[in-house]
Amino acid sequence: MLIARAQRGDTIIEVLLAITVFSLVGVGAVTIMNQGVNTTQRALEITQVRQEIDSQVDALQAAHQAYSALPDNEKADSEWLKIINGVDTNPLPPEGRCPSQSDLTGGVFAMNPTGVMLSSSSLKSIVSEDEPVPVVYSQAHEDGVYGLWIERTVHGTLADAFPRAFEFRVRACWIAAGMTAETPMRIETTVRLYDVSQ
Repeated sequence: MLIARAQRGDTIIEVLLAITVFSLVGVGAVTIMNQGVNTTQRALEITQVRQEIDSQVDALQAAHQAYSALPDNEKADSEWLKIINGVDTNPLPPEGRCPSQSDLTGGVFAMNPTGVMLSSSSLKSIVSEDEPVPVVYSQAHEDGVYGLWIERTVHGTLADAFPRAFEFRVRACWIAAGMTAETPMRIETTVRLYDVSQ
């Protein structure tokens, strides 16, 4: 009788309980690993986006400084005059979503950091998770600039005693790892440059 009790196997309830506990531990471990991978990916994307924004700011400042060094007969075709004589931009809708393609018109632009000039490529919106890279700028990228743009605002006029100030908002919006189109990542910086053409 004692031998029979020692050789008795597990009941179905004990087996199901063990499987349930093992499954919960496995699902928890996978969830934690996915969160870690998403956090790492977002950190890498933020670093990339900050570098792209810094490149845009550097290109703006370079165009601003290059204008002062140009001889008077070449200033009319300068990139700085193209930038400051462009259309003023109404701020794009920042809440809740990245701007759509139709929002990226009328005054928003991007710089080509490799040539310190206005980009001839078109701006592209990122509104879905299907885009392969969060923010892309490359002279060789034929599809244009994805998820990155500059808005320009003018403070003052040519008649003022002080030089006009141009405020440039360099903005980025993209769908990060583990995020949705309703909760995109957004980074922006503002740089103010003064008019040297007066």
